Amino acid sequence: MIFYDRKPGRNIPFLRHAAVIFLIALMTLSAGCVGGGGDDEESVTLTIITRHDTSIQEAFEKAFLASAQAQDAHVTKIRFMQPVPGLWPTAIDNGGIDVAWGGGPTLFDQLVDLGYLATLSEDGIPSLSDIPVSLGGAPMKRYAASSTDPVWVAAAISSFGFTVNHTVLDALSLETPDTWDDLADPSYLTDPPVIGIGNAPDTTSNTRIYEIILQNYGWEEGWVKLTEIAANSAIYYGSVDVLNAVETGLIAIGTTIDFYGYSSMLDYPNTEYIIPTGQSLLNGDPIAILANTDNRAAADAFLDYVLSPEGQSVWLIDTLNRMPVISSAFETDFGKTRTVLKDLYDLTIANQGIEFSDELAISYESTVVTYWEAVLDKPHEQLRRAWQALATALSEGKITQGEWEDYVFRLGEPLMTMAEAQDINESMLKDSSFSNARSVEWAAAKKAVYEQILAEIRAL
Repeated sequence: MIFYDRKPGRNIPFLRHAAVIFLIALMTLSAGCVGGGGDDEESVTLTIITRHDTSIQEAFEKAFLASAQAQDAHVTKIRFMQPVPGLWPTAIDNGGIDVAWGGGPTLFDQLVDLGYLATLSEDGIPSLSDIPVSLGGAPMKRYAASSTDPVWVAAAISSFGFTVNHTVLDALSLETPDTWDDLADPSYLTDPPVIGIGNAPDTTSNTRIYEIILQNYGWEEGWVKLTEIAANSAIYYGSVDVLNAVETGLIAIGTTIDFYGYSSMLDYPNTEYIIPTGQSLLNGDPIAILANTDNRAAADAFLDYVLSPEGQSVWLIDTLNRMPVISSAFETDFGKTRTVLKDLYDLTIANQGIEFSDELAISYESTVVTYWEAVLDKPHEQLRRAWQALATALSEGKITQGEWEDYVFRLGEPLMTMAEAQDINESMLKDSSFSNARSVEWAAAKKAVYEQILAEIRAL
């Protein structure tokens, strides 16, 4: 459910404005009588802003409301909000939100920088002590400046890679990919595309994949690699759409977060989730309490349940198939039945991934998301044509391997340095007019590059 608070318009006449204020006050008072207000009331509604889908919302709502933590805190209802990440600051500023949950470390680190998150304490959240500081080299807790108290903590873990459909790969006589380099190889260039990826603004998990690639290869080479992968791929406008295309055989390879792949493997035996060898990372998916919550005791209770072994085992139900952050989830009565997921959990935390900096990722995240869409999605048709022409010219001997490499670098060379991306990052996040103007500029510039390369190849 998407919920937005609406403020009275400035053009409302005085009497009407007064009437609206009176009605709001009356509704608030009524809500308090039936349990919609703060911690000191008998019945509390907890409001959570989240990137998690309804299946996760429903599973945890049912389990939490039946828990001792919910009963002790008098929580009888949960209200979920699902705005896109760019609207989270606006929604939080409007007030009335208690907990932020899901969406990845970069999104939550932005909330930290904006001062939106409260510090967490074991006094209110006893199970907080069971969460490790790090796991597999990745942070599971983010600490406030000059403090021993965390501001967010991981509620689940994830890895990032791709899910493949072996039936489609076999039908096309294509090898199973193992690395990001494989996805960039022109041997996977087909029409229609055999690879599917997500548009950066529409999927935080695919954005994380692009950040992994940028840090794995470096800024310039990373953008070249992302351009090659995009040129091989169809672009989808949501991570679920990518997975559905793999499962239905529309494509053979789709970039996904791990639990999408694990769920697919259980439902579709011809699919497999692959962690790119030495090219992925473990990721803690955060949960936090908003600094302006009016329901702190209720928020503490929710986090305490989610981080407890019983709450962690909710991730293991067959409609979710997520990885918990603590192994004791597998020691609960239900967790002991999920042996396949336990094996995958052990594999996930044993993966030796890249050294990844959340701080570096957040320093250019807003720029990267907008730039990715501008140069890879908007002129995607022109990119595909140039890429196809290059691949054909190489295979026919019209260009040498060295010339191919030069052309590919021109194709993907970023229009700015990493330092320039960092310099405008805050403006990209907060100033939509600035962001839109740069997006238009970048799209036009890259379209011209793609068309110029295509013209040069055709002239050979």
